[in-house]
Amino acid sequence: MKCFIDGGANLGQAYDFFSQKYPDRDFFLYEINSNCFETLQNKCDELENVKVFNKGLYSEQKTVDVYSVNLEQYQQSNQGVSLIEKHNSNHYNAQTVDTVECVDIHSLITELNERYDDIVLKLDIEGSEYPVLKRLLEHPNLSKISEIYVEWHAQYSDELEDFLGLRKQDLLDGLLEKNIKHHEWH
Repeated sequence: MKCFIDGGANLGQAYDFFSQKYPDRDFFLYEINSNCFETLQNKCDELENVKVFNKGLYSEQKTVDVYSVNLEQYQQSNQGVSLIEKHNSNHYNAQTVDTVECVDIHSLITELNERYDDIVLKLDIEGSEYPVLKRLLEHPNLSKISEIYVEWHAQYSDELEDFLGLRKQDLLDGLLEKNIKHHEWH
């Protein structure tokens, strides 16, 4: 069996693309923006191979603040929101607009390794790709992850990598060491 994990599913745009590219998979869609979640859930409600979660993928299991421009704009939009306060600091000072439960990527992969032979992961999680990939690379068995698609968000914040203490190149080197194919996602 094969699966696809979509971190930052938004309104399902990536699902539309990847369900064509990988038609024989179960899909697990994670979206922290509650404004997007209802639309995403309605879109996928009748699909047997798709499960939708109003949760974030993160480096640990806990409830985390959600950051955006401001509460009013958050309530009226499907824009990307983040678990990282400085995710978009080149453009605005983020404000806490919500909280969300997060799933530990390490635990999720452990669970899915028991049921699936091949896992593809997509991360468009507004800066959280750094701590999530760091935690993922700590997993002792990543052999079932064949590919990872990542939208890197450091270009939106000059201080993101320093704030997180992580570097994109170090994470890419880690993926290479584990023989996981990496693709840039936009």
